[in-house]
Amino acid sequence: MVSYGDLLISSPELNELMINGRKGIDTLSKSEYLQFSNLALKACWYLSDGLFMYQMKSISEDDWHELRTIAVYWCMSKGFQEWWTTLGRLNFTGKFAAFIDHEIELANSSK
Repeated sequence: MVSYGDLLISSPELNELMINGRKGIDTLSKSEYLQFSNLALKACWYLSDGLFMYQMKSISEDDWHELRTIAVYWCMSKGFQEWWTTLGRLNFTGKFAAFIDHEIELANSSK
């Protein structure tokens, strides 16, 4: 995830796109939506790997806590939820999809 953060830091335009996409995908152009989709997909790949490593006891509770906070950050946003519902969830199954569904549900119940 450090590499992911470095990618956003090194590209203010990409960082701005992520911020705008998290607010809602309806304001994005088709090109921006595709870029946002790739950002969200890449984040989910990292998080899916992290969940798998945690379940296999390859990473500690502390490491998983840090990764989970990133998942919560994404799941709290309207744009990510829209992306997940329309496209993102089609790319994932099983425990990771259930994990994201649950985090989205928690995020929406606390509003």
